[in-house]
Amino acid sequence: MSNLIKNQQKNNSFLFAGYKSNAGFSFVELIVTVAIFSLVFGGLFASFQVMTSLIGSSKAKAGALSLMSSKMEYVRSLPYSSIGTDGGVPSGIISQNSTTTLNGIEYSQRVLIQYIDDAADGVGGADTNGILADYKQAKVEYTWSIRGKTSTVA
Repeated sequence: MSNLIKNQQKNNSFLFAGYKSNAGFSFVELIVTVAIFSLVFGGLFASFQVMTSLIGSSKAKAGALSLMSSKMEYVRSLPYSSIGTDGGVPSGIISQNSTTTLNGIEYSQRVLIQYIDDAADGVGGADTNGILADYKQAKVEYTWSIRGKTSTVA
């Protein structure tokens, strides 16, 4: 029986010759692994932050465009004589400055309405019909701030 055990030990030592039985990672391997993981997950985290910021700013801009479209439709629905700003030239029923909140974002609204002299019938003294205020032009501007960054759409 002892002969069998000696042969088995001899075979085992032959099979594992040159193999060290140090299980685990060395310190250098551990540092390299941590560095690779931190690069990968740091890049993923940074891209996630950029993506959420982009989604937030797109949502705010879409809200501003919706408000602006709604305001322009309101101006178009008014009779011509009522189109103007309160206390402005031309005078009318639309407030020049106001604030609106949509989706938790506060928008500042500014409305500018002005007379335009169309060049088709002449400009100034050369105006053939003598009317310098041929039509009115409306401009609506919305401004908002997210994370300290101010954006405007007009």
